[in-house]
Amino acid sequence: MDAWQLDHDVVALGPLRVAVQRIATSHWRPSGALRSWALAPLHREGDALLVPCGADESLWLGTWLEDGARAAVRVTETAGGASAAVELPGDFQLTSLRGPDTAAVPLDLPEGGRRSLRVELDCDSAQADVELILVEPATWAACAGRAAPAPLEGPPPLPPLLG
Repeated sequence: MDAWQLDHDVVALGPLRVAVQRIATSHWRPSGALRSWALAPLHREGDALLVPCGADESLWLGTWLEDGARAAVRVTETAGGASAAVELPGDFQLTSLRGPDTAAVPLDLPEGGRRSLRVELDCDSAQADVELILVEPATWAACAGRAAPAPLEGPPPLPPLLG
């Protein structure tokens, strides 16, 4: 059995959950809480996950725990070395990477249509590495055998009403 599982487009390692969220690049910012425009679909190939990323969108990782555990998620860009980390239960979003020049950069698709990120999951006594590969939506659809998600259209969705 794998250390991590993919459950309805959410990565699970013990009580740790990680979901890839979509946001229009025009609404992305390097700090503060970002609102999700939609959950990004994931396609598993071995220990790698393919995720579609449109030309005008950025991605961010939403993280949470199903119980009182402690966890950490670290993301490192394979090619450039930019990275970021969150520790749970305190943090809940990973919205950008910091490059060698310390500027925050979004998780988006560069020219060339592919970006590879190493995602290190650490929850209590369980650890796992997942390769997250950002690809163009048409490439993702061909690999996943599913329709690519519709392009994001504005304005962003309203937050849910709380009772």
